[in-house]
Amino acid sequence: MARDLAALAAIVDGRGRHEEAETTHRRAIEILGRRVGADHRDVAAALVNLAACLHAQRRTLEAETVAEQALRSSAKAFGAGHPHTALAADNLAAIRSGEA
Repeated sequence: MARDLAALAAIVDGRGRHEEAETTHRRAIEILGRRVGADHRDVAAALVNLAACLHAQRRTLEAETVAEQALRSSAKAFGAGHPHTALAADNLAAIRSGEA
């Protein structure tokens, strides 16, 4: 169910419905965190998506905080050299630079 919520949030976000997507991302992260732990790869992926969603809403400070958490979580879940960790780092850099 939680993975399905995370997938739904990504679809909704891709359609530009960022506020609805944010709520769904947060719910998925909450459920996943309880079920598999905060440092699981599914939580890391959902955090990356939530950070991007917040950034799309121009909520830069919140997006940066979540992106930092996503990077830490990705490094723990995937390892420092993994492509997903690199994606999390790129996402954080884009948020910090103000890129869309």
